[in-house]
Amino acid sequence: MWAVHARHASQGRSAAPLLQDTVQRTARSTDNNDAMSIATPPLRHVLVVEDDEDVAALLGAYLRRLDCTVTLASSGELGVEAARSRPPDVAIVDILLPGINGWEVIARLSNRRGGTCTMVSMSVADFDEAEHPGVLLRLPKPFTWADVKRVVAPLLN
Repeated sequence: MWAVHARHASQGRSAAPLLQDTVQRTARSTDNNDAMSIATPPLRHVLVVEDDEDVAALLGAYLRRLDCTVTLASSGELGVEAARSRPPDVAIVDILLPGINGWEVIARLSNRRGGTCTMVSMSVADFDEAEHPGVLLRLPKPFTWADVKRVVAPLLN
């Protein structure tokens, strides 16, 4: 049985909300009559920084299918704040963001102390990853479930 817990937070300004989903597996013991609840954390925590609500929701759903916890941030500033609160294992960052752009978000996440985070850029624009240190992979937009699996699944092992 899956239990999904959602927490809503915002900065109090006109910034769009930050949504954090935590997915927990609950197992029941079948060996005896006693019910036992076991919380098993998903494999990885993924931060998605995307200003398009529909794109963020779709990507979040795909990532949860890969057994990830997902934090969605609707701006670069909220993405950096979310990473400070709960450092991600993987960050998927849209390049064309309002406020600070995706390259700046990636630079700030790459420079934080303690911990490592694999960076994946996401954009409709074409660019040379070699020109942007810190980016390991690129997820093209629009993307499909197959694209997400191909790019993200190898990072989760």
